[in-house]
Amino acid sequence: MKKSLKKTMFLLLLMSIIITNVQGQVIKPTLKKPFKPLTRTHFRLPTPFEEIAQGLKQGKCYGVVLTSLYLSVRNREHTLFNKETRHGFGSLVRINDNELKVVLPLQLGVRGTGAVNSLETTLRLKKRGNTVAVEIRNSQYFYLIHNAKIVKKKNGYFITIENDTNNMTISFTFSIFRTDCLI
Repeated sequence: MKKSLKKTMFLLLLMSIIITNVQGQVIKPTLKKPFKPLTRTHFRLPTPFEEIAQGLKQGKCYGVVLTSLYLSVRNREHTLFNKETRHGFGSLVRINDNELKVVLPLQLGVRGTGAVNSLETTLRLKKRGNTVAVEIRNSQYFYLIHNAKIVKKKNGYFITIENDTNNMTISFTFSIFRTDCLI
């Protein structure tokens, strides 16, 4: 009887050890930390400036049309009813990833006589984050306008800016659009 009691006790002890191990695994499961990516990738859409610069880099061609309106309180004898419009067309070229340039003949009226002169004008667009700085330069004037925005529309890109001084308001509208490339 002692032998059977020893066997029974040994089996009970063995069973309790096995049950304790099984309960320990059930009660205390090992938790793994959730997976975190090693690097964070930010996906952003290119700005209109970047789209145009990339298109030029890939061999696409873009034209630029400039129209401007000058409203002046003074110099009535130089403009027709204190206003004068100017317009021009040129081809856009890429200087580098952050600068685009166009040289265009700007047509302007003189002293309300109907005579039209052509003035070579250089336009530079320089990327400044999500905005651009627009530089307009010719032999008569120079404008540098910061924080201009290029707006993408269905048929092209547009920039509308204005410069207001004490005696004159000047507004510029630039249209940038795809054109056929000439060889």
